[in-house]
Amino acid sequence: MEPQALVQLIQESGKPQGWLAEQLSQSGGWRQIVYGIGQERLLAQVDTELKSYQDYFAKIKEANPEAPDDQRREYIKQEWLRPQLNDYYYKRKRDMDQVVYSMLRLTDIGLAEELYLRLKNKECQISDLAFDYSLGPEKYTKGIVGPMPIAKTAEQIRALSTTANRGNLNKPVVVQNLILITVVEHVIEATLTPELENQLLEELMNIELQKVVNAMLGQG
Repeated sequence: MEPQALVQLIQESGKPQGWLAEQLSQSGGWRQIVYGIGQERLLAQVDTELKSYQDYFAKIKEANPEAPDDQRREYIKQEWLRPQLNDYYYKRKRDMDQVVYSMLRLTDIGLAEELYLRLKNKECQISDLAFDYSLGPEKYTKGIVGPMPIAKTAEQIRALSTTANRGNLNKPVVVQNLILITVVEHVIEATLTPELENQLLEELMNIELQKVVNAMLGQG
């Protein structure tokens, strides 16, 4: 961000003289400053005089008298964003599902084809081959990898990671410099627990914050 644009943004936000220098010395960069201002603007969208906020605030204080006096952030999450939660969950669910594989990681295509045929003909299982042939840490776990989020798997493997494909031997695929032979052992589907609800509400809050920041920077 250009220094002049940052100074103008600070001025528009009504910060006192010297505020920018102080913040830069503390944060070491403009990004944290811009996002801090963005959060202030997002929270400022909450009219604390509205009955809905007053009722929400009173409910929180009744349950916990030591709760902070500023409940705008939680109000946005619970009153504005929670209605989006189910749709957002189903949009994100595939990325949060986890998978367990039996896997061999190899670099020799000839060896990969030979081992694949032995597995296909049921002459052996991946667990029998992992220690002698696999190049990843799964060689010490009889070929087992996971559970791991499907979102963190390579694109070629992600497409295979379905319940319908569970137990099937997959043809060797090339991922970067490795050849992978895989069997999907388990697909552990995400469920909307209270902990996951909180995580997704935080993600939705960050999306709203990003919208505000983009508007501030003229990108949205």
